[in-house]
Amino acid sequence: MTRNQPRCNRIAGGGLHYRFQWKRRSHGHKNLPSVAWRLFTLLQSDFSCKESPPIISRMVQWTLQSNACDVLSLGPRAAGRLATVGVRTVAELLATKPQAAADGQFSAETVTAWQREAKLLVALPQLPSDAARVLAAIGVGSAEQLLHSTPTQLIAEIESLWRSENAHTWKKVLEKPTVRAVCAWIGIAQQASSSRAA
Repeated sequence: MTRNQPRCNRIAGGGLHYRFQWKRRSHGHKNLPSVAWRLFTLLQSDFSCKESPPIISRMVQWTLQSNACDVLSLGPRAAGRLATVGVRTVAELLATKPQAAADGQFSAETVTAWQREAKLLVALPQLPSDAARVLAAIGVGSAEQLLHSTPTQLIAEIESLWRSENAHTWKKVLEKPTVRAVCAWIGIAQQASSSRAA
């Protein structure tokens, strides 16, 4: 790297941060055009690189008319089962009886957990989908229930869930939530409640 060449540091989120390192005497006006050109070419090369641009997460506002499989990120087999019993939207999922939608592969308990998860994601748009899945699995099925839960209570339920031999395949790819994460979930419910009251 030459004396006047910008140093390019990659920062969190995949972006680039440029900072110039050169001696004080190089700040003269004669060097400014070359420095600006180097920065321009570096920016151009960054936009044309093969790496994917950073993905900016967006809050999705699900509704009762949203597709239930999209809300729950269900696979084709679960989607096919729900379609068989006439469930397409979240409203239809919440209205169906778990026993009616259950079969040899998906139990009534699983369908009930889907209903809880969908209710949480519709009521709390800021709640991460993984959080809604964990909460639904431990029996939390509404924003009001989450609002009145304590971190100690939820952590105890989560510990029990992680120790159980239940065939939740998603547990293999999720890290066990921390106390800090659980407190953040409750905070989301508190914020939503305050917004509704305002």
